[in-house]
Amino acid sequence: MRLPFIVLLALAAVVSDGASAITTTIARFTLVNRDDAPTKRLLRSDAAARVDGNDDGEERVGILDGLVKLFNPSSALTPAQRQVAGLAKLANKDLTKAFKSLKLNKFKSVKVKKLNLEDVDKLFTGEKYKLWAIHMGRWNKQQPIENRYNVAKMFNQELGSEKAFKVFNIASTSANPTVKTMGDNFQVQLLRQVANAGDDYTKIHSIVGSDEAAVKWFNLALQSTSKRDQEAGKRAAAPFLRKWAKEGKTHGDVVNMSPSLGDQYTNMLISMAAGANRRESDLVRAAGRSVITTRV
Repeated sequence: MRLPFIVLLALAAVVSDGASAITTTIARFTLVNRDDAPTKRLLRSDAAARVDGNDDGEERVGILDGLVKLFNPSSALTPAQRQVAGLAKLANKDLTKAFKSLKLNKFKSVKVKKLNLEDVDKLFTGEKYKLWAIHMGRWNKQQPIENRYNVAKMFNQELGSEKAFKVFNIASTSANPTVKTMGDNFQVQLLRQVANAGDDYTKIHSIVGSDEAAVKWFNLALQSTSKRDQEAGKRAAAPFLRKWAKEGKTHGDVVNMSPSLGDQYTNMLISMAAGANRRESDLVRAAGRSVITTRV
């Protein structure tokens, strides 16, 4: 603690227009710096108000700027320099460890119903998420395809599919267009995982909570320009279409929910009818053979 006191004493000797001026200015620095505000601008204003037309105020501000850097070196770094420093700290961490060290798994202890847009916005616009996303891109380049991650895979792994879906779904409602696009894209990523896992109606319904929410989820993939996304949407929707067919929903009912599912539902109804006809024909043939055998 000796060096800071020596610096403060030297500072007082150089810029003292009076003990009260220095004390007030340094106190102002301390309070401002706690909030990461634009310190230099505020200090310059404060110093300028306490001089009478000479250059002593500018000199005092210059010394105080140096003091800011002495006590808080990170404040002297540009955003780009802070990013480089942050990435250096993550260099030897795998994606999961980096995710946790940046505390991006903070929603793990939050109940799904407690998730809100303000917190989700802060997450996806924050510097920590940006650092992790850059780290993910670099890390993936060093991995075989099967070991690579995307955002949905990590959130699914760390938060579970229900909470991951909710975070992305909330992001899709953001007024920030960048966050909204993230939410839409990450929902499609998660849907691809679900479709590839072959999850059934019960599993998918447990993630989204309702058929209506599921349809909106499917639509994001079905309306994508990517054929891979479209196929994932169809695979995920298939168990829902089978359930609706058994419940007697008409083609019009399904189209009202999602025009994108209309053709797929028609094809499924035709396939189910053809299957029923084949089974009926098989029964008739089996019955005929039974009659012939009995007569013989």
